[in-house]
Amino acid sequence: MLYVIARFRHRRGALKGGVVGTLMTNLGMEQALAELGVPFKRAAVGDRYVVDRLIEDYGQLCGEYSGYIICLD
Repeated sequence: MLYVIARFRHRRGALKGGVVGTLMTNLGMEQALAELGVPFKRAAVGDRYVVDRLIEDYGQLCGEYSGYIICLD
């Protein structure tokens, strides 16, 4: 779902910054985002670390393997 949201926003020009996932995020998603030209950053596992990295990198979309997705906007 994180990839689908990122791709949708990217195509509409509404994705600001990159996407943040965890060390456990599927490599396929990272590669698919790279094909779109969307930056992807990894953070330690845990919503706290993912959100901190998102804010640090001025992004707006992150998620974790456990299933949550955070959109700062």
